[in-house]
Amino acid sequence: MGRYLIRRVLQFIPVFFGATFIVFMMVFLLPGDPIRALAGERPMAPAVQAQLRDEYDLDDPALIRYGKWLGVLPDDDPNPRVLTEEQRAAGVEPPTGTFNGLLQGNFGENFRGDPVSDILGRTIPRTATLAVYAFTFEAILGVIAGVFAGLRKDSFVDNLVRVSTIMVISIPIFVIGFGVQILIIAFIQSDAPGWLRSLTDGWLNISWRDPDAPIFSLASIKAFFIPAIVLGSLSLAYIARLTRTSLIENLRADFVRTATAKGLTRSRTVVRHLLRNSLIPVVTFLGIDLGNLMGGAIVTETIFNVTGLGWEVLNGIRGQEGTVVLGIITFLIFIFLVANLVVDILYAYLDPRIRYD
Repeated sequence: MGRYLIRRVLQFIPVFFGATFIVFMMVFLLPGDPIRALAGERPMAPAVQAQLRDEYDLDDPALIRYGKWLGVLPDDDPNPRVLTEEQRAAGVEPPTGTFNGLLQGNFGENFRGDPVSDILGRTIPRTATLAVYAFTFEAILGVIAGVFAGLRKDSFVDNLVRVSTIMVISIPIFVIGFGVQILIIAFIQSDAPGWLRSLTDGWLNISWRDPDAPIFSLASIKAFFIPAIVLGSLSLAYIARLTRTSLIENLRADFVRTATAKGLTRSRTVVRHLLRNSLIPVVTFLGIDLGNLMGGAIVTETIFNVTGLGWEVLNGIRGQEGTVVLGIITFLIFIFLVANLVVDILYAYLDPRIRYD
């Protein structure tokens, strides 16, 4: 297992740099002028435009810009970003020819001078909280629904799971989000009984903008309750159908008949043998979906005003803030790589036949 982990970590290096290079080229070679987008409808002096282009290396070739962003090429211009606040206040001149990129822990800055690392530190907890709640919701309910449907094939429960999941898969996520939002507003504005309003007080929030609210608390659960359900609804449908199909397939396997012939109870056969083997494709989907939840929350965060990673990506695309978009996507690439490694490790636990030399 140790040698396998070392090999996988070494594989991260070309995959990570290859993915960041492709994303960098896609972000910074798209048509459009970020300086003009920064100015908006107000005219900007040519001298100011030239200064901004020089400061953010917008006139350099794409490969040179990628090398500077990565930190393998030095920045020839005076770089005030490597100075501390005290040094800047003391009037210390910024150095030239410094390496100050991703490899040095610097994700860059937006056009307002805010470090992307600060944006990540502010938004990651909110998106991570939303993703964890959605992940828990879809994993628990999806597996339970799939198990009941698989063990009772062609029953009322099975038909209900199949029909409901097909309906959820057929509806786009933004339609679900807006539909839930409209239902919530209609419920709040309706003449609902007082006891029902008090029971649901705080659980039907449709915005989350308090930067000082504690994460993973009862207040955050109430605030993220509805967005998490919307975000995890599509994956829940896939998990339920995947669990059902895998369970039905393994019910006809030889090891299930052997366990039954040995006299094991049905519950022990299902939990100890059938479920462990049936969860292998489900774990694969969950591992990939964890990264999707972190990166695919743009629609949900926009609908419910959650100021997380998706919110910042959308604003970065609108304002052509390529550095912000690239920094967030780089973080999501790392999350995908780690999630895939965890999935491979879980394989050996779920299936004793899988061994890593």
